[in-house]
Amino acid sequence: MKRKALWASLLLCALVALVLLLRVVGHRLPPLDIPPPVPPVDEVREAPPEPSLLVLSLVMEAGEVAALIEKEIDVERYEDRDRTLDVPFGEARADLVVVRDGPLAVRLEGGTVAVDLPLAFSSSVRWSGEVLGLRPSFTQEPSGSLVTSVRLRPRLDGDGTLHLIPSVDLVWVSEPTMEILGRSLPIGSLVERLVEGEMERRSEELGRRLDEALQTRSRLEGLWARLHRPVELSSEPPLWLRIEPERLCLEPLVIDSGRIELRAGLRSRLSIGTERPEEGVPSPLPGELSGPSPSDGVDLRVPLVIAYEALRETVEEDLAGKSFDLGNALRLSVKGLSLSGGGGFLFAALDVKGGKSLLGLEGTIYLRGRPVWSASEETLRLADFDYDENTTRGLARLAASLLQSTLRERLSEKLVFPLGERLAEERIRLAAVLSRTELGEGFVLLTDLQTLAIDEVYASREGLRIDVRLEGKTKIVRDSPF
Repeated sequence: MKRKALWASLLLCALVALVLLLRVVGHRLPPLDIPPPVPPVDEVREAPPEPSLLVLSLVMEAGEVAALIEKEIDVERYEDRDRTLDVPFGEARADLVVVRDGPLAVRLEGGTVAVDLPLAFSSSVRWSGEVLGLRPSFTQEPSGSLVTSVRLRPRLDGDGTLHLIPSVDLVWVSEPTMEILGRSLPIGSLVERLVEGEMERRSEELGRRLDEALQTRSRLEGLWARLHRPVELSSEPPLWLRIEPERLCLEPLVIDSGRIELRAGLRSRLSIGTERPEEGVPSPLPGELSGPSPSDGVDLRVPLVIAYEALRETVEEDLAGKSFDLGNALRLSVKGLSLSGGGGFLFAALDVKGGKSLLGLEGTIYLRGRPVWSASEETLRLADFDYDENTTRGLARLAASLLQSTLRERLSEKLVFPLGERLAEERIRLAAVLSRTELGEGFVLLTDLQTLAIDEVYASREGLRIDVRLEGKTKIVRDSPF
């Protein structure tokens, strides 16, 4: 009897244990089997670049100008033989000789090219006349020294042709005179007419030579054609600069501070991309280049692509291995995450494991949102953040309580991507890349990058695409001597 009672007690305990075990097993949730989302097709986003102004600067230093003038005004000796002199009485004929008497001095100041040339004058004057029935005659050799000061004022035509308008002044250091029957007669005017005529002729030729040296029109035509070809900024990562010139406006020639500077405003549209653009078909340089320049400054948009793996690393510490107590006996742990994107949406795939009433729930859930840039915080947040459609259906079937929980809001708070440090690094890199760009044809593009700002963000299949707006000053200068 006692043995039967013992076996009955053991059987009852076994049945109770079995019931409890079945109840526990019955509350375990099956694993999640949610198919991943298919990202939408990326949109073709090609916003036309804003117009920019490239400042073109062609500079000729004083040394280069002096060397050119030295070649053109190569005054060694002027001669005028058997010239008739205008004297009060009698007749006089002279052989006049003017020679260079020192180094050439060139000054570039006050809008003019000033050339000072020291000269020495010598002559042989033969005079004869009739006085009181007598016919006296003599020969004298008057001499003197002077400085010829030539001022060349530039004029730039609308088509880019340079003209120099000369004015010649002579300053006598020692003016020559001759004696006729006790009277002293200055003869410097003879030298002045000789030198002024020669200097004006040579100055006109100098203007043509200076224009040829500057090669204003031809250099501008060469630069204009070269700008239609893409320029490689860097190979790793690949960056290509495309310039679409629209208009060139010459400014008045500047001559000051020991240099001649030709400045022009080049209105262009600039773009930087990761793929080599097609070479543009050069349009002819406009015939008329005069007119006011557009406002100064350069506006560039640079597409940056941040890989989703790099983006994941910025939030991994706040999510991977973390547990969320969602109330109502709901507990969910995030074992890991990955990011992807496409069509403007960023997708977060979270490997999760349930606890408490979610025991047994394990697998991957997917959420998506549109990336939005916060300039004040320098962070990227996700707008319209929600479960992917497949995840919504899967959770509704297995764990509908999760859909009603605060999980989505909690994850939205964690999926915030700080990019300020990354942008600071990009600014330094782009400033270095753009600081000096060889354009060819002896021209260099110099850029002073002043500001960098996020213009737009877009989640593409290849990564998070960020359109960065660069603003600064840009100048094209000559990199080879004239």
